[in-house]
Amino acid sequence: VIDKLMAGDLKVIKDGQTEYLAVGSGFVEVYSEKVSVLTDEAIQISDRDETEIEEAIKRAQEALEEGKASNFNAAQMQKLEAAARFAHAQKIAKSKAR
Repeated sequence: VIDKLMAGDLKVIKDGQTEYLAVGSGFVEVYSEKVSVLTDEAIQISDRDETEIEEAIKRAQEALEEGKASNFNAAQMQKLEAAARFAHAQKIAKSKAR
């Protein structure tokens, strides 16, 4: 099965260890024994602290507001919206990793 992947959090369990990632949009392919993810962005959430995440969310929101005020075209707005979703995905993943 292949499907579209939206920005969000991803829980990875490997060799009994659980790790959380924040991922951008992309594709997911599900097999009987494994799952493959192809995405434009992915970070280990343990590498980010909450201050960095909050700053990323703030920057993304400010960029969206500026884009709306400046009448950015649809493609530019989609990129800004994707950045905002990825920033929020980091916050969600961080809260689950606690």
